[in-house]
Amino acid sequence: MFGKSIIRLQNINQKIFRKLSNSIKLPERRQDFAKLTKDDILVFQNLLGENNVKTKEIDDFNFDFMHWYKGNSSCVLLPENTQQISSILSHCYKRRIAVVPQSGNTGLVGGSIPMHDEIILSMKKFTKNFELDSTSGILECDSGFILEEVDNRIAKEGYMVPVDLGAKGSCLIGGVVATNAGGIRLIRYGSMHANVTGLEVGQLGVITKVFMQVVPRPLSVQSAMIGVNSFEKCQQILKLGKQMLNEIISSFEFIDGESMKMVKENADLDCPLSISSNFFLLIETSGSNEDHDSSKMDIFLTKILESGLAEDGAIRKDGYVFKHDFSLPLKYFYELPEAIRKQLNGKAKRIISFGHIGDGNVHINVSIPEYDQQIYDLLYPFVYEWVYSKGGSISAEHGIGHVKRTFHHNLINPKIREISSSIKKLFDPNGILSPYKMIDF
Repeated sequence: MFGKSIIRLQNINQKIFRKLSNSIKLPERRQDFAKLTKDDILVFQNLLGENNVKTKEIDDFNFDFMHWYKGNSSCVLLPENTQQISSILSHCYKRRIAVVPQSGNTGLVGGSIPMHDEIILSMKKFTKNFELDSTSGILECDSGFILEEVDNRIAKEGYMVPVDLGAKGSCLIGGVVATNAGGIRLIRYGSMHANVTGLEVGQLGVITKVFMQVVPRPLSVQSAMIGVNSFEKCQQILKLGKQMLNEIISSFEFIDGESMKMVKENADLDCPLSISSNFFLLIETSGSNEDHDSSKMDIFLTKILESGLAEDGAIRKDGYVFKHDFSLPLKYFYELPEAIRKQLNGKAKRIISFGHIGDGNVHINVSIPEYDQQIYDLLYPFVYEWVYSKGGSISAEHGIGHVKRTFHHNLINPKIREISSSIKKLFDPNGILSPYKMIDF
């Protein structure tokens, strides 16, 4: 019906490329923390059994998702119930052994790996309890379940997890809650916290069980990709989409032209639209009536095409990549990548932006052939100061972790930092849980 101007889609595939770096200086190890001994290992083996205490072949737990950091932990613990976690942390508190909880380890800020020799508390085996009330749609499950596995299991009852992420095949439900991830359906269902009805969580903050509201699986899903020549028109299409597709819109994703070029050149995929467009919008609706939803989508697409809003409709391994995860007022959404281009003045190979335009969450990747300290110094703290100056947040989904810790501390109000530290000391007076990260003392 729409020819080459707008493409109705069924599936979108993605590839993720990872690189190794040593770009950010680590904090010094705190001397008040005890070093792990053979006696500690024996205590943990008695609590968990030998199979759940790993001291060999643990690189996968020590490396972060981007391979920017490698911790030096010599012990990974894999508890299977709440009592085991309680006993582990009680022992570590008495001995002043630092601990870093680890969920699916898909974060991008070094928050889930040790900075030094902290014990890794992996939640990957915390998968005993899973119960769905098929009438109310309330799901109760342990925090170690993979997000995609949860979605597949409740699909049998006609439900789905409202939060959908690119990392859904690896991230664990507890980590999604801890970071309050939003994902591609935020415009319809809100962030993870908006869907959580309760938590089982210990004094130190380790999430062990999640209660959440899941939603009926849609009987009708419509998708379209649109090529647009200006960011102003992207905003107009978003506004019009909210008006015309209000009750069925479920996703409204933004991709710039540079991102699409990378997909075409390196992911072995062809763009269904003209690659000359400056921007692309991926729109999805979810409903219960195929004819009704398809008709509404067609009317909407016809409207934006005839009004001239849509121009067209249907990852290269570039070395080192600086990844960013920001939240901004919509009017500044695309000003940031332009500001970065001006700041770097042609020194980056590619600067691409994409994300959830429906809630102002933009992901910006700066690609260069290899790590360059000069480019790092040009980027930081420039990008963080720019975001704060516009009333945005330097972390939309991935948290502060270690990567953004120093910049965060320098930019936020000292009184807020003092209050946060006081709360941390109240629950974790020895500071054993996730030291060297957002709050440390």
